[in-house]
Amino acid sequence: MEDYIRDTDITVKRLADLSGVNRGTFSAILNRNPPKPLSVSQLDKITQAMGLSEGALYSLFVDECFVLVAPNWRRLRPFLIRCAELEKLDVIRDILTCLAERLSHNPAVFDAAEEMFLRGHYPSAILLYEYIIESEQSSHSERLAISHLRLFQIFEKDGQKSTETAMRFLNYRKRLPEPLALDGLLMLAEMYYLKQQWGDMELMTDELIELSQAVYKFSGSESQELYQPKYPLIYYYGQAYLLKAGSFENRGMFKQAKKWIEHYKDLSWFQGLNDLGKSAVHLFSSYAEANLMSIEIKMGNVQAIPRYINYLKDHPSEIMEGLVTLLESALKYSFEIDSLLELFAEELETYNCFNPTTLKKQYKEHFSLRRYENFCRVYSEYCFKTMNYDEGAKYNLYRLNILLTTQDKALMADSMLLFERYREYVSTDLQYKYNYICKEAWEHEKSQTVAIDGISVCS
Repeated sequence: MEDYIRDTDITVKRLADLSGVNRGTFSAILNRNPPKPLSVSQLDKITQAMGLSEGALYSLFVDECFVLVAPNWRRLRPFLIRCAELEKLDVIRDILTCLAERLSHNPAVFDAAEEMFLRGHYPSAILLYEYIIESEQSSHSERLAISHLRLFQIFEKDGQKSTETAMRFLNYRKRLPEPLALDGLLMLAEMYYLKQQWGDMELMTDELIELSQAVYKFSGSESQELYQPKYPLIYYYGQAYLLKAGSFENRGMFKQAKKWIEHYKDLSWFQGLNDLGKSAVHLFSSYAEANLMSIEIKMGNVQAIPRYINYLKDHPSEIMEGLVTLLESALKYSFEIDSLLELFAEELETYNCFNPTTLKKQYKEHFSLRRYENFCRVYSEYCFKTMNYDEGAKYNLYRLNILLTTQDKALMADSMLLFERYREYVSTDLQYKYNYICKEAWEHEKSQTVAIDGISVCS
């Protein structure tokens, strides 16, 4: 500021007036010995008056907070939050470097990280959570466990990064406050479900059921929790059993699946439900009805199909999953369902330009992608079997595009093998598109190669 005043010949009073900072305060900031501490809001006003971009002087302000005076969180916290708002990540890194030898500030750093997380300033929150993880001395620290959970939550939809943060969080899941443990266990169970790692998924659902029951048992106590779960308690209980039943249904173990469906079929016994909780009772009851019909059809009971069709018409959000059931059964028991598919021709048309947001109201985005990928798989197999080759190839390419994004190599190989089996019957145009996608997959694979023969290619 002194350089600016000298170089522009502006008076201190004029700059104070332009910035809106009290003249006496401004003078004390510049002239008093020691100088009056400057707040980040005052700095923002002065920066604007000087015609500089927002945060242009923040790197210099780090010295103000650490070199000239001892760290004061009444100044430092607003500064960190403002850096997060402007995504001044380098400045945040400088601040954390200055704090590296002052572990007594960890609680304040963690509180700032939580505020950033709640405000959606994830890039900045990541830096603070990583700092806590690296600097926390006790492996039993609640802050440490929550920091691992937050990183898992931030990267939940980020493919490989999601898996990495989940594995880091896994060993800390039992050190969380109960409300956050509910969220963590549900996320782990859903991740394992999508990966079809059924043993790990069952372990997480069993823990989630046990925790839900414990929380429900003591729900009448007067203890005030600092944290709140994302969903009503009934949702965690019902979803755990839903996932558990689904895992057995996916493995063709229908008797066991029916057993677990009974646990979420009627949850009206839950007490103290608010409107969201009551909605969950109806939701899980509807899921149970649909899943029991689905199992009957998968077991070859074609008499259940008309009632299932009526259910799907009344519940449009379930049509994609319902079509998978019908297609899988048709493939397994060799019956034709073209006339049934015609009933949902309008929905099939929308699947030509699928957008995950179309299912967000009913399912989480990563589940939407998984459901669509699975539909494309089964529908393409059915089309190939019924000699509708180009339709089958088209949906197989939709599936391959998704798998290229999610980088599920095993399923990519499965999709490619299916295409190759019917390549000679597919149009030249679709063969060209397939070759292009395969080229993209190969280029991506090459770009991931690291440190070959001592040469780092790319990370």
